Amino acid sequence: MFRDHQLQWGPASLSLTIVKGHVTLPDPPARARRKAMHAKGATADVASVVIEADGFWAAAARGVLASMSLVSREARQVTRPLDEALRRGSKHLPAEAPDVVALAPLIVGFRERHLAQLAVPPPKPRLSSTSV
Repeated sequence: MFRDHQLQWGPASLSLTIVKGHVTLPDPPARARRKAMHAKGATADVASVVIEADGFWAAAARGVLASMSLVSREARQVTRPLDEALRRGSKHLPAEAPDVVALAPLIVGFRERHLAQLAVPPPKPRLSSTSV
């Protein structure tokens, strides 16, 4: 699927992973699927992780991921507010790329609908103070 996206839109891409609060470790089928996805060799130009949680454990997770990004070229950027991840990622895309920051409301809406289907209360989206 990623290769199809690259053929249609070109090589520039932004991978965004949103982790809800109080998430558990992946089960064996989820780990197997993730391993299969990475085995295909498809990578994005910019990858960010948004951890939608507050508190000590969320801060610790962001700290661990941020530390990994200091020593690895392939580690993902980690943020708290969604729009910050989009803004950071858009800086690495070509000038002719669509305005990904404008996608924030669409992503939040999609996430709320998805969580409603799972009967999980959606987290309150937290946008940075520099948002429009």
